[in-house]
Amino acid sequence: LRGKEKPVDRFLRAARCPCRPQNLAGTIPRAPFRVLFPADGINLFAAPFPHLLRQRKKTQNPMPRYAYCLFALDGTLTDPGEGITRSVAYALSFFGIEVKDRTTLYPFIGPPLVDSFSTFYGFSPEQARQAVGRYREYFSRQGIFENELYPGIKELLEDLKKSTFEKYDAFTVGEVFNMKPDELPEFIGETGHFSTIFDFSAHTLTDGEHGWYDAPKLEFAKWRAAIIQAQLETQKYGFKANIIENHDEPRGASRFLPSYAQTPDGIKMLGTISLLLRGIPFIYQGQEIGMRNAKWNSMEEFDDISTKDQYHTAREAGLSDQEALEVCSRMSRDNARTPMQWADAPNAGFSTGKPWLKVNPNYHEINVEEQETRRDSVLQYYRQLIALRKSEQYKEVFTYGQFHPLYEDSKELYAYERSTQQQNIRI
Repeated sequence: LRGKEKPVDRFLRAARCPCRPQNLAGTIPRAPFRVLFPADGINLFAAPFPHLLRQRKKTQNPMPRYAYCLFALDGTLTDPGEGITRSVAYALSFFGIEVKDRTTLYPFIGPPLVDSFSTFYGFSPEQARQAVGRYREYFSRQGIFENELYPGIKELLEDLKKSTFEKYDAFTVGEVFNMKPDELPEFIGETGHFSTIFDFSAHTLTDGEHGWYDAPKLEFAKWRAAIIQAQLETQKYGFKANIIENHDEPRGASRFLPSYAQTPDGIKMLGTISLLLRGIPFIYQGQEIGMRNAKWNSMEEFDDISTKDQYHTAREAGLSDQEALEVCSRMSRDNARTPMQWADAPNAGFSTGKPWLKVNPNYHEINVEEQETRRDSVLQYYRQLIALRKSEQYKEVFTYGQFHPLYEDSKELYAYERSTQQQNIRI
C-alpha cells in the first residue's frame, strides 16, 4: 500500500478489485465508483458506475453479479444517486480516503435490507424510500434481481463450502436474513451451505418500520408464535443456532422480559426456554450472569455508529433529545458491548486501563465473582442447564428430540415438549 498511488487505487487494490474505473470523469460527474459486497462481506469487488453496467458485461472481466452498494466520495448527488454510510466512510479512512461531507447510503439489494436501511442519515423516510425505489427500478431493468437473495449468492456459498469448509468437515454458522421459508434446506443440514444459521425470528419482532424510534413493543403472543414457527419449520431439515442476545443486539433480559420479570428468576426462566429448545444453544458473554442494558446519560457515551445514526433519525422524526436518547438506550447494541463484569472492582475487573466503553453501573451487584459464591445465582443455574442438556440421561432427547408446542390456547403460558421414542420432557 506504499508508494505514489492514489487513495482510490489503494482502496481498490486492497479490495482485490478485478477492474479499475477508467476515464469516468468525462462520462459521470464527480467520478463516483461502486463497491460490491457479495455475501455480506465474504468477498469484496469494485467496479465502475452502474451506467457502465452493460459495457462491462461485454468485457473479458464482467462485473460480479451479487449485492450492490453505490457511493460517491464527495457525498454529492449524482444520477441515479449517491451515498456512503458513515461506517463505510470510516473504513475508507484506513486507505487514505477522506469523506468530509455528511453522506448517506443507498441500499438496493432486496426488500429486507431496504427495510433495514429505510431511513437515511440526512434524509426523511419518504425521500429514502424514493431513493431506494429508483435504484431497485434501475437495476431491475438491467436484469440484476433474480430473487430476493443476492443474485449468485447460492453459487458463491456452495463454492465456498466445497473449496474450504467441506474439506475439513468444519462446523459453520451463517447469518441469513432475507431467506424464503422454502429455501431453508439449501442453507442448513447435510447438504446445506452451512451447518446451521442463527435464528433471529424473535429479534426481528422489534424492528421499526422507519427506525428504532417506531420499533413496536414486544408482545408475548407474537414472541411465542415466532419461536414455535421457527422450531417446527427447522426440525424438518436440521438445526438452527438459538440465541437470546449477541454483539449486535441489546441485552436479552432487557429486551424480552417485562420490567417486573427482569430479576434473577425471570432471567433463569428465559435461559431455560432458550437452552432446551431444539437446536444449538449459543451463550453470549454476560448472558450467563444476567447482564442487562446499561444506563446511558448522553449520546457521547455511545461508540456504535448505527446508534448515532438512529439518534439523528429519531430527532428528524420529531422526537426530543431525551426521547431519542431513551430510544437509543433501549435498542443500541452497545448494551451488549460494555465490558464483561468479572468482579465488584474498578472497571468491573475487566481491565486496569480505561475500557473503550463505559462499564454498566450495576456491576457492583451483577458480576461473576459474586455469583460464583452463591448456589442460587444465575451463573450457577446456567451451569446446571448446560450439564442437564449434556448429561448421559438426557442428551439424546435434548439434542435430537422433536419439538412439540403445548398449551397454545393459553394467553400467558409458553410450554413445549421435547420427545424421542424413549423419552418425553416438558418445559
